Amino acid sequence: MHSADCTMKKPRTEIILVKYNNFAYEYETVMSVLECTEEPYNLTIYDNYENDENLSTVWNRLIGRSDAEYICLLNTDVNVQKGWLSKLLAVFDREAHTGAVGPVTNSCGVKLHLVDPTADYKVFDVTDLSAFCIVFPRHLWLGVGGFNEEYHLYGEDSEFVARIIDAGYKLKIRSDVFIYHYGGKSMEVAKERGKDIDKIRQKSKSTYKKFYESRNNN
Repeated sequence: MHSADCTMKKPRTEIILVKYNNFAYEYETVMSVLECTEEPYNLTIYDNYENDENLSTVWNRLIGRSDAEYICLLNTDVNVQKGWLSKLLAVFDREAHTGAVGPVTNSCGVKLHLVDPTADYKVFDVTDLSAFCIVFPRHLWLGVGGFNEEYHLYGEDSEFVARIIDAGYKLKIRSDVFIYHYGGKSMEVAKERGKDIDKIRQKSKSTYKKFYESRNNN
């Protein structure tokens, strides 16, 4: 794990990147963060290729070690634009009861992110967010019990944000923050390692179904 404090002040945000043997995309992501992030932050880069742990397990461990006020989970196949983090954090200051915030993008499994970007400040309430880029207060991660570590590659972020909603908070997307997402690059590496992606997807769907049914019965 590599951790770099990118400011002399205590950072408000911990940006967490989990590598998975995709150097070209990972390098582009890190460089865009370094070049385009003006807000004070701490950057943690964790190489998960050798240990190959569940992503939810890695996230929980790294978030647990952080003392930042906000956590930003960012995929390693994205390209951020100048001011992205400051704009996402501003939503918490402007919009009451915000629990988590994401950007708009070109490619994402959660279609709610696929909103036409605009230069104006516009915030949308949504019912789901993808952790390809998501910002949330660390105290909420504690409050909802972190990420469910039964998930392997899919679904942990959807359950996490659903529990944020159940705790009385709102999910937001800021449409003047666009982050380019190549999408699926870690999945390509996982397939090369011989992982059965369809089987993993089905297991994750089953895990989320149990959560969904339990949620609706309470």
